[in-house]
Amino acid sequence: MEESKVTTKEIEIVRVKEVKYNNTAFLAYQAVDKNGRLIDVKFVKGCQNVPAEPCIIVVRKDNMNVDTRRRYPCLWVKNVEQIKPVVYNNSSLDEYF
Repeated sequence: MEESKVTTKEIEIVRVKEVKYNNTAFLAYQAVDKNGRLIDVKFVKGCQNVPAEPCIIVVRKDNMNVDTRRRYPCLWVKNVEQIKPVVYNNSSLDEYF
């Protein structure tokens, strides 16, 4: 039997903000899905490498799933393999301004 290949996905975390609930502060995350829409991202309690700022996270497919039972879908992440910084293309600024 062949060993199955586990692939990874790169997820861009675009918004990290501090939220207070019941006198407890925690970070709330949002990412961009493949259609350009925002999706909430949550990390399980024992997750390693939780980011503190906007970045790109690399996650194995078997370490994440999407909860569609709520009004707005939420991406749950069990473990982050790698955190990459976001690199912006400054040369395209001349096209817009």
